[in-house]
Amino acid sequence: MKKRIISLLLALIMALSLLPVSVLAADDHTGQVHVTVENTTWAKTDGAPWEGTLVDEWVTLKADSTMMSCIVDALTAKGYSQTGADTGYISNINGIEEKAAAKGSGWMGTLNDWFTSEGFANYTVANGKLKAGDEIAVQHTCNLGADIGGSFDTSDKSLKAIALSAGELTPAFSSDNHAYTMILPDGTDSLTVTPTASNKQNRVRIYVGGTEYGRKDAIPVQVGTVITLKVGNDGDAAPEAYTIALQAAGTLLSGDNVSLTSIHQDSSPGTEVALTFDEKTAAFTGKLANYTHLKQYNDGGFTVTLSNLPAGATAQLKSSDGKVLANFENGVASTPANQFTGSGSAYFYIAVTAQGRTENYKLTLNKTCDYFWYKFSFPLAQYDTSNIYYGYPEGTIFQADENGNRTGKTGYDKECWNYIIYVSPNIKEFGITKIIDLNPGSRQYGGHMSVNGRKVVPPPEIYDPGDTEIYSESYQFGQR
Repeated sequence: MKKRIISLLLALIMALSLLPVSVLAADDHTGQVHVTVENTTWAKTDGAPWEGTLVDEWVTLKADSTMMSCIVDALTAKGYSQTGADTGYISNINGIEEKAAAKGSGWMGTLNDWFTSEGFANYTVANGKLKAGDEIAVQHTCNLGADIGGSFDTSDKSLKAIALSAGELTPAFSSDNHAYTMILPDGTDSLTVTPTASNKQNRVRIYVGGTEYGRKDAIPVQVGTVITLKVGNDGDAAPEAYTIALQAAGTLLSGDNVSLTSIHQDSSPGTEVALTFDEKTAAFTGKLANYTHLKQYNDGGFTVTLSNLPAGATAQLKSSDGKVLANFENGVASTPANQFTGSGSAYFYIAVTAQGRTENYKLTLNKTCDYFWYKFSFPLAQYDTSNIYYGYPEGTIFQADENGNRTGKTGYDKECWNYIIYVSPNIKEFGITKIIDLNPGSRQYGGHMSVNGRKVVPPPEIYDPGDTEIYSESYQFGQR
């Protein structure tokens, strides 16, 4: 029995020794790199041998590891084949050959989200260009990398996104905005910044002062730290730069010296909106009245009033992308009446400057929509789809504004209350019960329908479609 156990253990040890250097511990990735191999550009329905993610493996680094050897180890660990690694250029992975999908198709790879400027074999542990925690992604392209974010035209040196391990940027990220602030959350002494280049042929480098950090590194931070992201080719003399300045939560504004009143969409005065204030994040939140399509009741804009600011302080009301909506005059700033006409959430910022320091406060306004038709169907007439109106077949529902002009959108939207349908003269009549089947989106509301101003009641009636206007009117139960 003992001999049998020993022989089984020896067999297990021998089997493990035959495996490529890959992950044996599921969660501990110390001393490892992450390797993925995927094809998202050539579908099986178009002839690809496979599609999707083929490999998602962690590979343990050795003293002689290279980016290329890690790719081979990851493929071998899963039993997949490749051609060309020994010559420095992979031309085939598990049956997908270069140029098989298109003239510009083949395999490309990124190291930490950057299409490397040298061959994979040149990134090694020995020369310091490959280290634990690195991300290696091998991807199939059908268009020389342009379809996977790596065009060889490297003139676009902007960022596509910035992800943070804590906190949020002010203003919200936009490729065109290069300067940001961030309120450092309490207890945060390190931060991971993960940028994505618009064109991954350009490399993004992360600096604090003269120290460079990687995408996965925990950057030591404190109030006053400025993180700089530089985007460009290696050796680029003029990289595009983005900065993130870390600040403490502001102290100039609080729940006691900020008030907000709504403005109806027709510019008539609204009501006071209760605000809550989070001191840790210096953020205000308020709830507007529920959405309605009636402009005289719908909150579309708002006025903010600030009080008890230090002498000489100035303030601006900004949109989520940092554009100035209004300067505060005598402590008051207003948006247009059509600033936020729909439902959902909208974000703004109040920037207050005093004694050479600017504090940014986020303002979130929420507007619920329980006032809509949840079932909306138009006539199943004998439409001739060869008849095209404004690029769409006969019977298409076009969204329109309150003046009857097409907005450029089609189909039902719960926040759109006007529609147009174009039909040919061959459509002679329609049954009204087949035209619309509307039910209110809240049990609080009832409704009825009218055609050319006349209320429709059962039994079904037949109408000539020429210049017909159909109205669905809603009302609150017990009210008109």
